[in-house]
Amino acid sequence: MWDPLSPDQHYATCRKTDAALTDAIARAAKAVNHPALTPRLRDTLRKTFLSGHAHGKRTRRTQRNTLQGALHQCPTEVWQATFRAWHAFSGEQLDHKLIQHTLLGDRHGVGKVSPHGIEGAHEEVFRMLHASVLHACVENWSRTHNKRHSSKRGTNATLHRAQVIFRQTLNQRWRRLRADGHENEFNNTWIITRAAKWLQGAPEPAIINLRHVPAPRRDDAIIASGDGAGESEKEKNAAGWGGVVYAPATPGQPVPRVHLMAGPVTTNVAAPEYEGATKATNNAGELIAITKMLHAATDAAASGQPIEIQSDSRLAIMAAIGIRSKKTKRKRRAPRQGTEDKNEQRPPATAPMGAPPVRPQARNSPSSANNNDMLAIRAHEAYRRAQIRTGYNVTIRKIKAHEGHAWNEIADALAAIGRTSAINAQPDTAEVIDRLQRAIDGFADIPDITCQGFTLA
Repeated sequence: MWDPLSPDQHYATCRKTDAALTDAIARAAKAVNHPALTPRLRDTLRKTFLSGHAHGKRTRRTQRNTLQGALHQCPTEVWQATFRAWHAFSGEQLDHKLIQHTLLGDRHGVGKVSPHGIEGAHEEVFRMLHASVLHACVENWSRTHNKRHSSKRGTNATLHRAQVIFRQTLNQRWRRLRADGHENEFNNTWIITRAAKWLQGAPEPAIINLRHVPAPRRDDAIIASGDGAGESEKEKNAAGWGGVVYAPATPGQPVPRVHLMAGPVTTNVAAPEYEGATKATNNAGELIAITKMLHAATDAAASGQPIEIQSDSRLAIMAAIGIRSKKTKRKRRAPRQGTEDKNEQRPPATAPMGAPPVRPQARNSPSSANNNDMLAIRAHEAYRRAQIRTGYNVTIRKIKAHEGHAWNEIADALAAIGRTSAINAQPDTAEVIDRLQRAIDGFADIPDITCQGFTLA
C-alpha cells in the first residue's frame, strides 16, 4: 500500500508539518475534480494523485511504473517552456524543479493576481494547461514502454501534443457552457483575459502557442524568391521556373537593386539550359528555381552579408538542405492457389488457345519514372556553396503560395514566362510586361528599386 507519510513519496517533499501535508493533499484532490477538465484528464490527475501505487505490470523496478517515475523521465524543457508561458500570461513564477508545481500543480504560496477583477479565472486556465501538459508527459512515458511506439517524443513533440490536448479540452469546455447558456462565463474566463482568441468560429488557446515563428529578417539581407510553373491548359507538356533577387541598399551601393530571372524546364541533354530534369513538371521547376536563387544570391552577396531564400515548395526546400524522402516498393502478394492474379490480363479473343497472360507495364518503370535526383543534388550543392561563401548565414523561408507575398507573386509571374519560353523561344514583350505589372500592382511594401537586368534562359 502507498504510504503518504513515507519520506520516499512525493507528498512528503511538499510538507513542513502534518497540517501542511493535509492541506496539500486536499488541494490536489480538489484540482482533480475541476469542472473544466475532461474525464480523460481527470483520470490522469487521479493516477498522479495516487502516484505511489504502481500501475501496469508488476516488475522489479517499481519506481518506473509510477506516475512520479514517468514525470521524472519527461524532458525538463517541457515544464520550463510551460511555466515560462504561464509567467508571461499571469506574472506568477513557478519552479520547474519543484514536484509540488509540476506533479501536483499546487500553486499554494504563489502570488495570484486575478486578471481584470474576475475571480477564479486564472484557476481554470491553469488547471487546463497543467492537466494537458501532464497528460502529454504520461503519453510520452507510455510510448517508451509500448512495443508499437518505441520512439520517445522530444521536447517540441511533447509540447505540440500538449497544445493539441489543450485545444481539444478548451473546445469541449466552450461547447458545454454554450449548451448550458453560460457563454458569458466562458468569455470572462478566456476571451477577456486573452487566454484564448476566436479563430474561424472556434476558441484557440493563446497561452502556449507552439507554432513556429521564423526569425525576423535582417535589413541588409539579400532576398531571393523562386517559383516553378507546371503545364497549363494552353501550354501542354511545358514547365518553367522564375525568380527575383533583391539586394538592399548598402554603403557601397546606395540604390537597391533587383534582378529578374526566368527560364524553361528542358529535358534535352544537348540544350545549354539543361539542368538535369527528366520530365517537365512543376517540381522540376521548383528545384531549378531554388538552385538558381541560391547561386544568384550568393554571387550578389558581399562578405558576411546574410541571404534569405523564399520558396513555396516543401520538396525543394527539403532537397536543398539535404533531406530526401525514401520511396519503398511494396511487395506483391502471391496469389492464392486457384485464384487469378489481378495484375494479369486475360489474353485477347484473337490470341491462340493456351497463350500466356499479358502483364501490363509497371507504373514505376524506368521509362515512366519522374526522377529529379540530379536536380536535388544540384540544389543541395548550391545550398552548401552559399553556406560556405556567406559564413553559414543563409536562411530558407517557407511561405504560402498565392497569399500576397510580394516577391513570391513576382516569381510566380516569371515562372509562367519561363513556361511560355519553353514553347516560344522569344515570348511577346508586351505579355511579359503585363504579367509583371499585374504581379507588382497592389504591393505597397516594395520600395523604389533599380532593375539590374532581366535574364531569360
